Amino acid sequence: MPTLNQAARQLSQASNRRRATPKGAAGYDNARENIDPHIVTKVVATQELAGKPVFTSQGGGLPLGEIYIYNNSTGQTIATGTWTQVTGLSAGNSVNMTPNATEDHIEVEKSGIYFVTMSASFSGDGGVTWFGGVFTNNGSVQYNNMHTHRKLGASGDVGSVSVSGIGNFNSGDTVELWFRHEAGVNKDIVVKDCTLSMVQIGAPP
Repeated sequence: MPTLNQAARQLSQASNRRRATPKGAAGYDNARENIDPHIVTKVVATQELAGKPVFTSQGGGLPLGEIYIYNNSTGQTIATGTWTQVTGLSAGNSVNMTPNATEDHIEVEKSGIYFVTMSASFSGDGGVTWFGGVFTNNGSVQYNNMHTHRKLGASGDVGSVSVSGIGNFNSGDTVELWFRHEAGVNKDIVVKDCTLSMVQIGAPP
């Protein structure tokens, strides 16, 4: 019969074996997790993934969203030096974000670092240089790393612009596309096709 100290040592060794993962990360109880519904996640400082990650649960995956314009012919009149929000967008794909076609913006649900892209084709008055950019919260904040411009040679010309950048967004932020010009008088622009999209790539700083 083992002594009291030997029994305690055997019990401790069995507990350590049970609480080790296949990779030896002590403190994670595989057996308990399989039977205890209250243990649903493991938090680690660093996780390396091999192979190809696949999201299978409905509503799972990285937060993402998009709004877009397809084959539009309706123009907007923009005053000189005035940033004006692009309207007439439709809601596109989304996961844990809300593309809002009524307000022409994407609503952020999860705070974090996002990769943002925008591409657009547009026509308008000739000889006008147009500036475009990504803003948040109804034009209150401009992202300088998501800015572009293009000059149209003649009326009826169709030009294209694109931007991409990384930004920090908070839960509840709205994300929009705005244009302006400095031609001296009101000018018309027709955004014919456009996609504004964003996907989370990191946690909040």
